[in-house]
Amino acid sequence: MENDDVLLQKMPLSSQEQLIEFDTELKNDLTFSEICSSLSVVGGRDGFDTVRRLLSKLISHDLALNMNWSGRNQKLSLKEYENTLKMIVAVVRKNPVAREMTAVEVDGAIKVWLRSAPDRKGGRERRRKE
Repeated sequence: MENDDVLLQKMPLSSQEQLIEFDTELKNDLTFSEICSSLSVVGGRDGFDTVRRLLSKLISHDLALNMNWSGRNQKLSLKEYENTLKMIVAVVRKNPVAREMTAVEVDGAIKVWLRSAPDRKGGRERRRKE
């Protein structure tokens, strides 16, 4: 349980090393279930909102800017972190309004969230001014 608290305190994850460590820790069934329970309070209006809120809590903005789904263009590939993806699906399905969301729909929401990372934190406005 205290190991889970340490993992939660490291959020949002801000480096590839932290993401690798987090994904490795999720291999432990007890850690996986504790993290899922802790993150299930994130909630959301629907499944896509839940995914967005969860990812914002889990992954820092700077790390999101250096990630995409497939790892193209020398970026980190989120799909390689299978335990993290399983955890995201499990947490999303704990939300009553997203209980029926499929893994493919969760993957799609993750892809959109990663693709739109440059627009967050004033990025779109900064580009508009240039």
